[in-house]
Amino acid sequence: MTDTKTLTFIRTLPASPERVKKALTDPADRMIWGTPGADMVLLIEGQPTAAPGIRDTGYVGPPGTPYVTVHTDWIIIDPARVTYAETLEAEDAAFATSLAVFDLAQNAQAKRHPGE
Repeated sequence: MTDTKTLTFIRTLPASPERVKKALTDPADRMIWGTPGADMVLLIEGQPTAAPGIRDTGYVGPPGTPYVTVHTDWIIIDPARVTYAETLEAEDAAFATSLAVFDLAQNAQAKRHPGE
């Protein structure tokens, strides 16, 4: 059975749209914030630069034994939107696929981190 639900989150972040886009697309940034928990790792090494039409592959799980493969298919990367599809696999079987759409806009009310 396929469970198709839509979740919508609206967030104001203390960062510019450019910084948020980098956090979403840069492998080094993704390995820092993209883990599912504090006791997990996300490894994205030796992968192509994120761009529309590119697939990168990472691995998630406990340090030393990440067992979930993460395929990220980049669809749109522009100043106002980042869109990708992500498929999670374990034991050679896909168990989850999601489509993520991030609309990025400047918010004059948000406080910025120093250096932005």
